[in-house]
Amino acid sequence: MDLFLKTNRSFILTIRWVLKYPSIRILREKKGFSIIEAAFVILIGGLVLGMAAMSWHSMLETKRLSVANAELEAANNCLINYALHSEKIPSTNYFDTFCKKVDPWGESIIYINSADDEPIAPGMASLALNMDGINKNHIAWVLISKGSNKSLECSLGSGTVTCTNGDDIYSYVSVEKLYEQKSRI
Repeated sequence: MDLFLKTNRSFILTIRWVLKYPSIRILREKKGFSIIEAAFVILIGGLVLGMAAMSWHSMLETKRLSVANAELEAANNCLINYALHSEKIPSTNYFDTFCKKVDPWGESIIYINSADDEPIAPGMASLALNMDGINKNHIAWVLISKGSNKSLECSLGSGTVTCTNGDDIYSYVSVEKLYEQKSRI
């Protein structure tokens, strides 16, 4: 028995101490989390998930914008190829048949030209483009994606396409650019 007491002396002292102080024993027997601890963990988790969701949404929107710009560029290249080979401004019918694209928001890209099938020549009819107060003249055509709100903020009036402070994404080709590319062929 003496050997047992000598080797387990610390164990026996711990048991005596727990029996002597019952409030300590109650604290040691408690298991689980308090409601405050659980609420704190849920709050921190919610904040982390909220920040991740905002970051994910921002990344998705950036990706959609780059895809929309790529679709506009592809449609522009299709129209430029036609214009250089036929030496005419592509008609709306040609665009609808061969070059029409859909933006990442599921809307068709809009094509506005100066005149269907008009020969590319000096003095040809052309559009003007007003982009947030900056004017560009001698525009052969404009391509417009309605953007994420799917509402067209660009307008056409008396040969001028006006795009202001909206989320529309647009691309244009000037008559000068067509002349430059035509002269390289």
